Amino acid sequence: QEGASVSTFTGTYMFMSPERLQSQPYGAASDIWSLGVMVLQLWEKQYPFPMSPVELAGFLESLDLGRILSRDVYPSAAMRAFLRATLDTDDRQRLQAQEILHDPWLEILDVHSLPQARTVVSSWLKAMGRAPATPAGPHSSVESQSANADRKSHSPHT
Repeated sequence: QEGASVSTFTGTYMFMSPERLQSQPYGAASDIWSLGVMVLQLWEKQYPFPMSPVELAGFLESLDLGRILSRDVYPSAAMRAFLRATLDTDDRQRLQAQEILHDPWLEILDVHSLPQARTVVSSWLKAMGRAPATPAGPHSSVESQSANADRKSHSPHT
């Protein structure tokens, strides 16, 4: 529930928000932080802050996200704005879940479902010359879902 907070310390530290790493109460904004870290990791193809939990807590206190996002690897101002808004070290300034659904970056990408998101990520990785990871299982392949989506979009019946 929006606005509620808890103070347990469980989860993978690499995706924990600054407030969780500092043992402060946290709420939904902490999940928004984790989303930002995941998007950053997916784009970079590596975890963006490789350090121990203690080092990470100190690092995040003085995080210069502007320096990280100023590199040319981010394809649009909308993506950089999304990352800034999800990775704000002040949890009160982060996007809320409802705001994310209407974020300009996601609207530009026209992403409204998981298969669409997979197709977009696969396209990004291919454009960057990076092969997307293929999950196990015959029906979970990003490439087969992309191919199916392409076939549907070119079908005269859609």
